[in-house]
Amino acid sequence: MGRSHSFLNALMRAKMSRYFALCSGTIVGLICLIISNFWKSRTISVLFSQNAASSI
Repeated sequence: MGRSHSFLNALMRAKMSRYFALCSGTIVGLICLIISNFWKSRTISVLFSQNAASSI
């Protein structure tokens, strides 16, 4: 009886950890996306400013 109960607990824990991993993964993914977008726009603006400075 106790054995099946512990198995159920392990199953629930695995499910919760999977959901937690999914949620944290989504959050991390969003943060990475925001940072990469910001980095790209920043890099582009820096390149543009360098090009403008070199053309002047």
